[in-house]
Amino acid sequence: MKYYSLGSIEFEWVKTRKGSDETVFQLLSESYRDYVNELRVFSDKIQYEPLLYPEDNPDVEYVAIWIKNDGTSHFAGFFFYGTYPNAITQHDIYIGELYIMPEYRRNGIATAVFSAIVDNAKKHDMDISYFVLSKNTRAKRLYDQILIKNGYEERLQSANIKATVANMEECRLYYWINVG
Repeated sequence: MKYYSLGSIEFEWVKTRKGSDETVFQLLSESYRDYVNELRVFSDKIQYEPLLYPEDNPDVEYVAIWIKNDGTSHFAGFFFYGTYPNAITQHDIYIGELYIMPEYRRNGIATAVFSAIVDNAKKHDMDISYFVLSKNTRAKRLYDQILIKNGYEERLQSANIKATVANMEECRLYYWINVG
């Protein structure tokens, strides 16, 4: 299992296989369902489809987000990302979903997580693409502020992309290049 720690925030790469200990994958699946349900605020066309096991979705990395508090780790959310061929080019990282559970929001966790992703991409001289529903202006504003602060410039907006969540036609892809 691959881990990364950022103060009280920990990342765990989920590599669960069918029939193995599925505790973390179950937490991920349940919070993914909650994430899809929350997206329905932006579009009633969005439909829930069960999350695929990592072995059935090899182009996407599943990362669980944990918060350490008083020596105990609590599941706080997830993010999904991919590299080529899931990304636009061989030189970028594609960030799919980023979800923080409601009880952990407004504590800077999403900012810290997205900043860590951007910092890592910058260290490896990678460009970044992400998608967000066009009506989810709060998420887009957060991502854009962090990318601009780190020396990235937006180069492409596109519609009609394949998303993990079914029927996300109102989703836009944004592609940023590292110019800093």
